[in-house]
Amino acid sequence: MLARAVLAAFGIPVLCVLGWLGGWWWYVPVAIVTIIALGEYYSACYAKGWRPYALAGYVWALVLLYPPLFVPERAWPLTASFFLAATLSLCVLGLIPPRKSYAASVAATVFGLAYIALPMTFLSHLRHVDVPALLGFTGGWSFAHRMGAVLLALFPVWASDTGAFLAGGLLGRHKLAPVLSPNKTVEGAVGGLLFTVAAAALLGIPWLRMPAATALEFGLLVGVACQLGDLVESALKRDLGVKDFGTLLGPHGGVLDRFDGLLVAMPVAYLYLMAALPPHASAPGL
Repeated sequence: MLARAVLAAFGIPVLCVLGWLGGWWWYVPVAIVTIIALGEYYSACYAKGWRPYALAGYVWALVLLYPPLFVPERAWPLTASFFLAATLSLCVLGLIPPRKSYAASVAATVFGLAYIALPMTFLSHLRHVDVPALLGFTGGWSFAHRMGAVLLALFPVWASDTGAFLAGGLLGRHKLAPVLSPNKTVEGAVGGLLFTVAAAALLGIPWLRMPAATALEFGLLVGVACQLGDLVESALKRDLGVKDFGTLLGPHGGVLDRFDGLLVAMPVAYLYLMAALPPHASAPGL
């Protein structure tokens, strides 16, 4: 917990400054995190005996991250086109020369893009959702308009980790998914969900001026999504035969181990906000 607190004390202010600046200031750190997480996944695949096309995966990941930030008005068709192009190019790459496990190599590479790179694009998609303005509040500090949706997605997920850790450690008795993750408990999951809803309410209602029901519903959906993300990563680690995807963060594992819940929660957060807020919810000029 102390290590997490220290990391948050230094990391959150940097995140806020870079996100507020936008442009390449935002693209570069998101790209670095994405490439590190993708590298951890590809390394685990190699250890399993699969042979993903890691270099091609890194290049396509950088391409996928570009449209949501720099051309948001055409982000969705461009991203879909780039992902299709990545898939087809990897199918062709596998022929020159053909690898022993052609299907596994191509599939493992594409899955990395779908599981890591595409969800990471939502850090930029969320930055273009101006929550206060959509609710009729156009004044105030511009930071809330630029980074409000991003932090509304990130903080509840981080709160979920804290709540699950505390509740699981103090009250945990019943296993949640013993086959996938023996350490997760039902009590921890409930604690994480309560912390997620509370964080969404504390951030969304007074700061972003969301209706209470909307903020609570958002927290509930994001809470469920991030815990599903944890279980997805646990299933993936079990299949690949690794305890953690990396050692960059010491006892907390690698970058992918810390972003597992976010990979599912960020798309859910974005889709909910776009559905719950008016149609003019995007602000490409931010």
